[in-house]
Amino acid sequence: MTTTDGDAVINRRGIASVGVASIVAALAGYLVLVIVARTVSPQVNADFLVFWSLFFGGYGLLGGLQQEATRAVGAQMLESRERTGPEGTRVLPWFLLIGLVTAALAALTAPAWFPRLLAGQPGAIVLILCVATVVLAGHVTLGGLLAGRRLWNLSAVLTGGESALRLVAVAVVAFFGAGVIGLEVATVVSSAFWLVMLACSRSVRRAAGARSADRPARMVGRAGQAMLAAAGSAALVVGYPTLMRLSATTSEWASAAPLVLAISLTRAPLLMPLSAYQGVAISYFLDPRHGRFAALAKIVLGILGVGSVGAVLAWFVGPWLLVTFFGPGYRESGMLLAALTLAAVALAVLTITGACVLALGMHRAYALGWVLAFAVSAGALFAPLPLAERAVLSLAIGPAIGACLHVVSLAVTRRLEPTRGS
Repeated sequence: MTTTDGDAVINRRGIASVGVASIVAALAGYLVLVIVARTVSPQVNADFLVFWSLFFGGYGLLGGLQQEATRAVGAQMLESRERTGPEGTRVLPWFLLIGLVTAALAALTAPAWFPRLLAGQPGAIVLILCVATVVLAGHVTLGGLLAGRRLWNLSAVLTGGESALRLVAVAVVAFFGAGVIGLEVATVVSSAFWLVMLACSRSVRRAAGARSADRPARMVGRAGQAMLAAAGSAALVVGYPTLMRLSATTSEWASAAPLVLAISLTRAPLLMPLSAYQGVAISYFLDPRHGRFAALAKIVLGILGVGSVGAVLAWFVGPWLLVTFFGPGYRESGMLLAALTLAAVALAVLTITGACVLALGMHRAYALGWVLAFAVSAGALFAPLPLAERAVLSLAIGPAIGACLHVVSLAVTRRLEPTRGS
């Protein structure tokens, strides 16, 4: 996604830094799961994984703010390169307000959902999640502003530093045996890393003051549509164990930890890099000089190729890796791991088609594709099948339908190719 002129979306150094950050984030996530699995029993770990999915589900929901911040600031840069005045609406304060409202709604609705999902001390866990939501809103918004300004090295520091801090915090808590509540606090405390960067870097502070060309009402409305899509994405990506918990019987859930872990591990190799480079993709698709259809097609073909290789490796190596790293209580078949890997391909394709649709300002189509994917996937989870089989069906069919809707929307509007004369 580079060009030969001075207006390259990202240079080699930026590509490398974002790539390293995604690797750090992926490894940190893996190691946190390993530490927790080795620290608590599989039954307690199943409950921790629900907390993990709720926290990162909120992370994913607020990720809509990051994507919209990237798009809005990137579009402002392309449209007003000659302007130097403070025009438009500052993004960060408004998106922090959205985070505060989201946390308040979660707190008000908690009695309707926490008894079913959260064990141990649900009141404390809800408080942890609500505070984390507000802090996360600042984290993801700053990440979007840095991406919109194409400050990829700082964006990489934000991503990698936050993940590394989470790993350190969880490791320290596990070493001192602080219990599951301590592990949950350690999971969320690193979300405040953006405040450290804000205090230490003048460039970060300048990016934090970036503005959107939209008025506040329009900007918040577009952010809401992006969050609606992100809600579907979050439910399918990191909030999926919560959906499984709602659809599973008590006996099914008692032995579900290996399956839940397998879903997380088989999708991470595809989704973590895509998540890391999503800001790059949005910035690239924003620029009409690039061959958008060719770029989208190449990325999709690359995802299909990597996913196919990953499925073969998952079949033959996956069961050994699970038992080696997580213990004999986490055994799953190679066939199931391969099927979950292929299902993750559909979700990865939906992610990249969504980035293209959002970059072109097609917020309704973007939201509809993700909401449709979520609705189909959630419905499939209640099919009269064993939990593992309906999980594979759910993870494959919903995202595939959502991706098709995005592609059809792009084709109908004919907005994939560069404009004439560009």
